[in-house]
Amino acid sequence: MRAISSTLLLLGLCLAAPSLRASISFGGSGGQGTVGNSLSFSGTGLNVTAYAFSTTGTSSTLATAALGQYSYGLGDCNTVEIAATCTSPNHAIDNSGNVDFVLLQFSVPLSSISLTLSPFGTTEDMDATYFTGNCTGTCTPASFLTGILGKADTLSSLQTITGVTGVTTGSYASPTSSLDQTFTLSTSGSVNWVLIGASTASNYGGDGVADYFKLESLGYTTGVPEPATFGLAGAALAAFGLLRRKKLFTNS
Repeated sequence: MRAISSTLLLLGLCLAAPSLRASISFGGSGGQGTVGNSLSFSGTGLNVTAYAFSTTGTSSTLATAALGQYSYGLGDCNTVEIAATCTSPNHAIDNSGNVDFVLLQFSVPLSSISLTLSPFGTTEDMDATYFTGNCTGTCTPASFLTGILGKADTLSSLQTITGVTGVTTGSYASPTSSLDQTFTLSTSGSVNWVLIGASTASNYGGDGVADYFKLESLGYTTGVPEPATFGLAGAALAAFGLLRRKKLFTNS
């Protein structure tokens, strides 16, 4: 009985083990991408697919853009910027004209998310708007506009999308800062996508300064026990089975 109790205690400790906490860096040397491209990243217990989007013209309707990878993280060149040669600082995520966004799709839901922004340009202003949600049904990373947004492909309608739960928006301001800034997103439960971009608020977030930044890295908690935990749990269950079998043979 004591051996069985110890086995069950080990199993309980394994299943109650803490979740994974890790990070993924988005920095690299890929340079400017093409409209509709994507980049993939891998971390502990997580795969991330990134895409670029931007508002079009004077409306808030989203359209695909070109995702770029630079030493300080991910940038975004929308079609207007590409037509005018998307050079510095327009290759950053910015709201000078159209508002740029980067979509992060996660292979598993995350219970906590933090993003690090790297300031870019002369103002180094980093007011940001983000949306988080949990895609269900037939949604896939390659069909964000149709799979997640459906017919509601405008920023103002992101709050009421069918099939997406826990959608939140937030603003992060760090004007004239020369340092990277990391902030924790507000989420409702576990989410499997984040849409992060420059501020959509009037007057560039209220300070009158256009926002430019790179998406440098992702910090996350998966909510899934570590692989070693599963091994311990399996060993505990196996031991419990052997003890039970031995008891049955003893009593027969």
